[in-house]
Amino acid sequence: MKFGGTSVGNIDRLRASAALVKREVALGNRVAVVVSAMAGKTNELVRHCLEFSETPDPCEYDAVISAGEQISSGLLALALQNQGVKARSFQGWQLPIIVHHEAQHGISFAVDPAPLTKIMALGGVPVIAGFQGIDHNGRIATLGRGGSDATAVAVASALKADRCDIYTDVEGVYSGDPRMIEKAELLSEIAFEEMLEFSRNGAKVLQPLSVSMAMQENVSVRVLSAFVPPSSEAGTKIIQKKELLARVVGVSSAIDKAVITLYGCSPSPEEEDAVLRGLKAHGIEVEASLVEALEKTGENVWNLFMKKEDAFTAGEVICGCSNSLTYKTIEISTGLSKIAVIGHGILEGEAFLDPFLEALRINQITSFTLLRDDLKIFAFTPQEITRELLCSLHHQYGLDKQG
Repeated sequence: MKFGGTSVGNIDRLRASAALVKREVALGNRVAVVVSAMAGKTNELVRHCLEFSETPDPCEYDAVISAGEQISSGLLALALQNQGVKARSFQGWQLPIIVHHEAQHGISFAVDPAPLTKIMALGGVPVIAGFQGIDHNGRIATLGRGGSDATAVAVASALKADRCDIYTDVEGVYSGDPRMIEKAELLSEIAFEEMLEFSRNGAKVLQPLSVSMAMQENVSVRVLSAFVPPSSEAGTKIIQKKELLARVVGVSSAIDKAVITLYGCSPSPEEEDAVLRGLKAHGIEVEASLVEALEKTGENVWNLFMKKEDAFTAGEVICGCSNSLTYKTIEISTGLSKIAVIGHGILEGEAFLDPFLEALRINQITSFTLLRDDLKIFAFTPQEITRELLCSLHHQYGLDKQG
């Protein structure tokens, strides 16, 4: 069982989450728990770090921002003890959870389950601080935003658990963000591949690393709310599907995107690969790379889309490649959203594309970059139209909840 920040956000929520754990124990289940920091705590700790430096020392930064999970794990253990459940907290270094950060390959980590199985065999509940572990030097290392989800999946895999329940402040995975789309539908189940695209394209229900780990390790995951009465049918099950039918399951968005445009640039595959590898070495993910000819002049331009926060550094990296890359000028544009339609078999026909184009037309969006693969259609569009476009797409694809 994993509890997110709002589920442990105050004393009342800690008591309610402890009651959910106690219920599972009473049903005869052996339970391990992973917790996030209390809602808002990590952001507060980040702000404290930035008071001293815009680029704080990574080791000290991780030492500070991981403290929130230490607090919530201890508090939930106390809440469980208060309700008559044997429990103890574990920090990442106590198991240990060994974390490897690699610029080219991202984050990987491993969990030693032995201390957990020992306490569970005695009828106790381990409460594990999510988001954190230690590196090869014994220093605290973190797993990226939302990393407690990945901790939960890794613990479930290490323990060979029947399932991994992720408790949050929404009732499961919806066809769109219910805070933006009034007619969003709760999904009873979704395939790992589809959930991974949701996570990578703005949906904040699960961290992408946790979904890819669950898919690789075949961990059964369920997303459900800690704020409604528990039920065996509650939430959304994320499952392996042997056969995926062509379909659209939902829409998602991510704001604060940017595009770097290189005018007069037609990179060879080798040049493009060299630039992308250089950016990745600096921890910058390019979400889309597209070479196209400008309609008015016919001039070739190379567009690279990424997070706004990465754009300035990316521009410096690209300028450093000027000896091997030919272009006239470079321009950075911000204020973009990435809007995606998620499904399967998207490339099987124009029928999947037409509703997207119609939604763009309805919202009078004439300036956009549209791309697609077998699992999604996505566009980078002006950020100020995000909500309206999402609602239009949700309607055009027939996803609106009936009644």
